[in-house]
Amino acid sequence: MGGSLLEVMFNDDAPIDKGAREQIKALIAQQRDLTAEILAHQKHCEELQEEQETIQGERREVTTQNRALMSQLKELQRKSQQPKEDGHKKLQEDLEKTEGYLSIIRNVLQGLIVGSSVNWAEDPKLQELLLSLGDKSP
Repeated sequence: MGGSLLEVMFNDDAPIDKGAREQIKALIAQQRDLTAEILAHQKHCEELQEEQETIQGERREVTTQNRALMSQLKELQRKSQQPKEDGHKKLQEDLEKTEGYLSIIRNVLQGLIVGSSVNWAEDPKLQELLLSLGDKSP
């Protein structure tokens, strides 16, 4: 098509009037302008596409960093809860051990009072002491 237009435009022997020649020149100029505009839009689209790819790369990097931070946070939370659980277990064991000692002491005292041949039922203080030793509440 471009070759046909060139032949018509620059061949003075061609049977075409001046008005048609001017119309063709205007169409060629319009085509040139539109082509330049299309190329400018295409270049702008390429720039936007490169910017989009850059942003997507940054987003992937941020997502990776976010995942790493979340795993570190979960690990820190797990570690911070573990000593509490260990501390509770230790306190529970100490409490059970102390309760065992108190139970032994209570039984020894009861045995001493009963085996001492003292009539604890007649003495209100001894009766109260013996009954309080039998009570397991502090």
